[in-house]
Amino acid sequence: MASIWSPPNCDRPPDCPTDCPSYRPPRVIECRITAEDPAADFRPAPGRIGQVRFPGGPGVRVDTHVFDGHLFPPFYDSLLAKIIVRSHDRDSAVDAMVAALRGTRVDGISTVVPVHLAVLGHPDFRRGGVTTQWLPAAWPRRCSPPTTTSMPCT
Repeated sequence: MASIWSPPNCDRPPDCPTDCPSYRPPRVIECRITAEDPAADFRPAPGRIGQVRFPGGPGVRVDTHVFDGHLFPPFYDSLLAKIIVRSHDRDSAVDAMVAALRGTRVDGISTVVPVHLAVLGHPDFRRGGVTTQWLPAAWPRRCSPPTTTSMPCT
């Protein structure tokens, strides 16, 4: 059974000898992919999914229950999938998540993938230190969905 030891601000496990080389704990990012329409104030976007494709590879994990042709109902939580990436530092984890999101395809319904891409690509997020109060200001309701390279209405 493997486990990841990653307490904050620590360079080595407590049981590691003093001559054990230092390492930085890995960084993990999770994006929740929901069936919501960002252009319509994030209202649920139920419907039939045409084709669905999620990323894979080293450091990428996807938890999902949807498949090609899946009828996504309006009655429950809008969660389609969770995409989780793990990398050696924050910048590479952000880059890995951007690549994973660009490799995600859900045809037939609106999702929040463009929002995640816009947030991950925004200079404020890249610098770090954004709070939960940041998104409402950076994502005005009246704006159209973003491109994959910038936030809307900037």
